[in-house]
Amino acid sequence: MPKRRSAAVSGRGGGGGGFVGGVGGGGSAAVGSGGVAGAILDEPAGGDVAEIVGGGEIPPLLDEDAAAPDAMVGSPAGEPAAPTGGSGTAGSGTGGTAIPSPESMPRQDREVVFRDGYAGRLGYPLQRSDGEVRRFNDLWGRYDRGDELTPEERGELYEYLRRRMILPARRLDQASRAGDSGEAREAARSFAFRYGQLERFVDSELPVSGQEALEPYRDRVPLALSLVSGEVGIAAPDLASVSTGALNEAVAFQVRDLGRTRADLMGLAASADDFRAVTPKYAELERRLAAARETAAEYERRGERVPPELEREIRLAERWSQSARETSDVLRSRAGRLNFTNDERRNGFTVSRRAVSLPEPPPREVLASPEMRGAASRIFFSVPRRGRTTDLTRHLRRMGIPYAASAEAPPGTAVHINWGSGGTFGEGVANRDTSGATDKVEMLRRLGELAPRSTFDVREAERLFGSRVVAKMASGSRGEGKEVVDLGTDEGRRRAYAYDFFQEFIPERDEYRVTLFGDEVLTAHRKNAVPGSNQEDLAPERVYERARRLPREAVEAAKEARRRCGLDLAGVDLVRDRRDGRWYVLEVNAAPGMGEETLARLVQVVAGRLADQNQERVIESA
Repeated sequence: MPKRRSAAVSGRGGGGGGFVGGVGGGGSAAVGSGGVAGAILDEPAGGDVAEIVGGGEIPPLLDEDAAAPDAMVGSPAGEPAAPTGGSGTAGSGTGGTAIPSPESMPRQDREVVFRDGYAGRLGYPLQRSDGEVRRFNDLWGRYDRGDELTPEERGELYEYLRRRMILPARRLDQASRAGDSGEAREAARSFAFRYGQLERFVDSELPVSGQEALEPYRDRVPLALSLVSGEVGIAAPDLASVSTGALNEAVAFQVRDLGRTRADLMGLAASADDFRAVTPKYAELERRLAAARETAAEYERRGERVPPELEREIRLAERWSQSARETSDVLRSRAGRLNFTNDERRNGFTVSRRAVSLPEPPPREVLASPEMRGAASRIFFSVPRRGRTTDLTRHLRRMGIPYAASAEAPPGTAVHINWGSGGTFGEGVANRDTSGATDKVEMLRRLGELAPRSTFDVREAERLFGSRVVAKMASGSRGEGKEVVDLGTDEGRRRAYAYDFFQEFIPERDEYRVTLFGDEVLTAHRKNAVPGSNQEDLAPERVYERARRLPREAVEAAKEARRRCGLDLAGVDLVRDRRDGRWYVLEVNAAPGMGEETLARLVQVVAGRLADQNQERVIESA
């Protein structure tokens, strides 16, 4: 069935507030306080190139000048007050002040019905051969004339507008990296034209939920405008090389985006009962605030006056940022600790001198036997349509193991493995439910005392773990979404609020990856950072060395971690603290990297289970 967004129908409104994506002669952008308005560009001829899709659902936006209910004593006329209490989440006596609810909300989205398969198509450009380009031109022409579209037609046009951004965005990025000014200018014209069309549609039809479509591209807009007007060369795209006109354009966008983000944060922090609702918007505000400060600094370096609207928005953003941090502190302290209760007792485990030998991968001649080849052909991997699967699929092909971006296994499959595909799977599929590993907060709660101590509370983390801690997001893989921050500095504390929880930092460490299928250890590797790596780099360049022996307790801990997270196939990351010899489970991965040695062991295990008449199930459910 088509997906339907329910919303009250609002007036259509004009195409202002952004680029006007219509036809006509070229023109320059007229900058106003609300953004760039009326920049009419001819869409350049030439092929498409690019794909950038992303951005989460954006909460409702407020008008840029939305103010808090009460005026602050001594504040300039018309300037919103600093938060002074009221109904919020922050309690008294904590130093935190709850942010008041915003006064007004914007108009609502119009009703939109999406075609079946909408989300899956967002990663692909329009196809001429399928008639999509002709259909888009028809729908856009009717929309541009002011014709009323049905909810189904609005959903179809919105999809096409999003997919049309893919190629010019990639082309602009590629030209920027290559330093090709001519190509970048052409790409910028196409990018600006299509962004204008998308922004115009979002502004009139989907002012709330449609912001997700604009978010991935906003940072490129000032550069694209500057390139279109010929005011900056791609060889030096920093602010120092931008003309005053281009700076003014950047100011217009920054003022608008800061205002929107600040308004979002006000609304979220007023109603949230979980700091994780505030965290991403706070991080977004900080990024935009940093860009605005740099723009202001550039004006000062030139001896020019900083635009008053930018100064005002920076002051307001700084005020709301501070209040959001204080509110977040209160909410974090309520959330408490993830996996420990005793301040004095450390997590982790100690190991004895007993070590166990790990199985060796079968040699090539054994893998070439009919039994092994038959077992390999009866394993099936469901893999993602997009992502970092190139290495895995190359090894699967070499091993003769079938795979596809599908939740359906072919007939005759004995072992069906979900390797990060995100699909919905029935009984009998390995890793059918990966929630115990994909959500890092849930994973740590399950791991309990096996993992390093972790807490939501910034202040508690500094008190118990010291100033240097590992800050982590609830989601992230392959070293993303985490960093070491210094809570003893203002910059470190500011950066910390972009993360969900904090963990003890182990500076002197040995790291291992143990890959298991059920309780069978497939392989174990020591992860050796290359010489000269910074110990605070949590994802350095590494050389993997296969481990042939591990302490018995470490192997048992890896098995227990797999069971607790509910996985059949798992990559368990272990760390040994060199200072005292304690071991910890850092995390459990539901889609571990698998080389030919690991896959060979998987085939060996599956072949053994298939040959064992007493083996009731090939997959040992976690």
